[in-house]
Amino acid sequence: MPPQWFSDEQNRLDYSVPDGSKSSRSEKPASRRRANAWSMDGSMSGARCALLLALFGVACSEPEPPAGSGEVDAGRAGAGSSGGVSQAGGPSTGGTTSGLGGSSAGSAGGGATGSTGAAGGPSAGAGGAPLGGAAGNSAGVGGGVATGGGVSAGFGNGGAAGSAGGIGGSSAAAGGADAGTGSTGGAGNGGSASGGPFTLLFRDDFDSLDLDRWQLMTHSWDTNLALFAASAVTADAGFLRLTLMSAPAGTTDGQSPKSFLGAEVRSREVVNFGRVRARARLATGSAVVSALVTIYTPWPADDWNELDIECLGSEPSNVQFNAMVYTGPPVTAPVTQSVTPTMHPQKVDLGFDPSADYHEYTIEWTPAGARFIVDDVLRHSWSERADLLGLPQNTLLTIWASSSADWAGPVTAATGQASASYDWVELYRYDAP
Repeated sequence: MPPQWFSDEQNRLDYSVPDGSKSSRSEKPASRRRANAWSMDGSMSGARCALLLALFGVACSEPEPPAGSGEVDAGRAGAGSSGGVSQAGGPSTGGTTSGLGGSSAGSAGGGATGSTGAAGGPSAGAGGAPLGGAAGNSAGVGGGVATGGGVSAGFGNGGAAGSAGGIGGSSAAAGGADAGTGSTGGAGNGGSASGGPFTLLFRDDFDSLDLDRWQLMTHSWDTNLALFAASAVTADAGFLRLTLMSAPAGTTDGQSPKSFLGAEVRSREVVNFGRVRARARLATGSAVVSALVTIYTPWPADDWNELDIECLGSEPSNVQFNAMVYTGPPVTAPVTQSVTPTMHPQKVDLGFDPSADYHEYTIEWTPAGARFIVDDVLRHSWSERADLLGLPQNTLLTIWASSSADWAGPVTAATGQASASYDWVELYRYDAP
């Protein structure tokens, strides 16, 4: 299985702050109890010190605070052994002294009992690398965000309030964020247009089909058993419906017969790097593929950038994430035959049937790589050939029938009765820092 980041909702509490607002924080009293316990258990009274000095000539000294006390070292980072969260925790018990902007950073990257420090400080990667900062303002892959520079665990650490770390990590204007294995935070929702590196270009709630925003395509390819057709697309009552249906006899794409009519709804707007989010109920049915796609679309293709979230209807919980780039030599004009991309597919069992209800699907891509997110949980990340990303890409909403029985299942009587539905789609532009 690829790396998965989960929000640890069970370890979060809502409590009222003095102004009456609500905030999602860790169990702050526990951190204070640990700090007070050290002060009471580890320090020696002035009277006893004076007695030792008078009798034995021995001077008292303050003991070193234990790692993770939360009193001296602020900003615990890394995945905690118990998955909890401390407000101002210290470094891990193996703390080395290589963190920037904090007293120390955990050599194993984790606090003893917490995963995120809300008061800023160093984050800890493997071996105690200096990933933090006084305000938590360095970023790793998929790093999170917290007010004052709290840190997140796993792939990256946090940044200043409202910014995002790494390749479009979850961001929040004034709170924590979800990032890394087992870390938790406040608001974020996978990043937002406010305070993050992505700017919202549009949101379509599909009260009608806006043909100034979308194109209805009418093409196919050799392994697609469907011809895309405008008749397979409807927008009604705030939902965009894509249908896979049997095609009239004699249907062809000009090269081969097609048994089905499918749909490709393509955005007119392109972005070189960005984010696309969609709330959708994907399709079920053997041989049926419904997908959220970003792709460089000139044809014949002189280059290739493509990122896919594909629901394979024969086993709908098995979603395929894919990154496709062209790794061959440059192509000179005129282009008469499309290049062949290198694919990096990854099947993931989501643990639920995407055709049974609506879920949120997100693709983010930046110069550092791509992230595939479902319901605000990172399900797959890719950076192997991220240096080849950067071409202008359209957003595609598709449903079609595959000729590959091994991949999507064989064609059955139910293949021509499938549909996918979109509640809304958002497109963002990535703003490089």
